[in-house]
Amino acid sequence: MRIDDFHWIDKLVDKIVGKHGVDPEEVESALPNVDPLPYVWRKGDRYLALAQVEDDGEYLFIVFDMETGNVARVITARPMKSDEKSKFRRFRKLE
Repeated sequence: MRIDDFHWIDKLVDKIVGKHGVDPEEVESALPNVDPLPYVWRKGDRYLALAQVEDDGEYLFIVFDMETGNVARVITARPMKSDEKSKFRRFRKLE
């Protein structure tokens, strides 16, 4: 999946930062990252991703929509739970 840009909605950014402690810059670093590659799947009309911030940073669970022009509109992002980290690590071993 190719992501060229991000569309942020202010009230969602406030929730993501305030409730989950995740900055938009972390999401923008993790989602289009190629090393390690995010684990992305579709659920209905939304995409879900397990991704890691560059430079061995935080592990994130991200929910987003794709808009025209390869633009990701982030709905939420939070640190991964332990079972999600295990799933992500298993995915990385398959790369």
